[in-house]
Amino acid sequence: MKKIFVTGAGGFVGNFVTAQLLRAGYELYTLIRKRKPQLPKSASLHFLEGDILRPESYYSAIGKCDTVLHIAGEISATTDYRYMRPNAAGTEALAKAAAKSGAIQKFLYISSLAAGGPSQPGKPRIELDPDEPVSPYGRSKLAGETRLFNSDADFQKIVIRPPVVYGPGDRGFFTFFKLTAAHVNPVFYGLTEKISIIHIADLSQIILRLLDFNANGRDVIFYVNDGTPEHDVRDLINMMRKHSETWHFTLPVHRLLLAAAGYGSNWLGVALNRRIQMNKNKYLELKQRAWTCDASKVFEFLQFQPTIELDKGISETFAWYRKNGWL
Repeated sequence: MKKIFVTGAGGFVGNFVTAQLLRAGYELYTLIRKRKPQLPKSASLHFLEGDILRPESYYSAIGKCDTVLHIAGEISATTDYRYMRPNAAGTEALAKAAAKSGAIQKFLYISSLAAGGPSQPGKPRIELDPDEPVSPYGRSKLAGETRLFNSDADFQKIVIRPPVVYGPGDRGFFTFFKLTAAHVNPVFYGLTEKISIIHIADLSQIILRLLDFNANGRDVIFYVNDGTPEHDVRDLINMMRKHSETWHFTLPVHRLLLAAAGYGSNWLGVALNRRIQMNKNKYLELKQRAWTCDASKVFEFLQFQPTIELDKGISETFAWYRKNGWL
């Protein structure tokens, strides 16, 4: 049985993927801070309280595993340092511990499309494009990738760069579901027009398949999406309006409004020492025209196609939010 050292099981992606791994029969050693995430009870699930920047807190567990699945990361900070420390230095510390253990054969790092940077409408990013991150978050994820690839470890290194990830339990993209459920039809001006997106279930399947993927020792980067490289944001909002099953009024949202909100929230977050989701980093990303990527490479390597079409995924996600009292 494959034994996997997992970080980030408390987050949206990590929690879903960890549950899928348990169902698939893997034995997991899961690094946590203090609070245990809600996961199916299993004799194959081992929680380990520690800190990714203190390898001594998890070194004994990583030595029992043959694979690292690194999902943990900071996604909403108020300073560059608070992104860099966990996303770059944390990844480096984990890679060094994995190399030192001598047991790890594969290291999967869940990065982000933000590490590659924005695209142009009609020109989704591919893996050969030069990286051009525009936000502190994107730069920190790219730095984590670079430190992983530059480590002298002899295990295989695989980086996955997801775009927007949505599905039951997501709090990031939930804002848009909440707006449409509250009768608001946001119309954006000067903000992102095109995006790539993927349902959490399809992303989870890609991750599980990559655990058994053999790239003949090569280190690789993969972009992923739902099978469609480019979705129009207006079409996506209209789809959400349809599934919200309520009336709506139009609310214009201009880039300058989000700029003021982002920079103001960032200042407030620094002053109060709190994470605020709509911050300067988020504005720097939202003002780009497109965040799209081509996933042909990973689909060809894995002989895989996503199964959840966007309309179906939006409908099922709305239903989950309602059933669980989020809306």
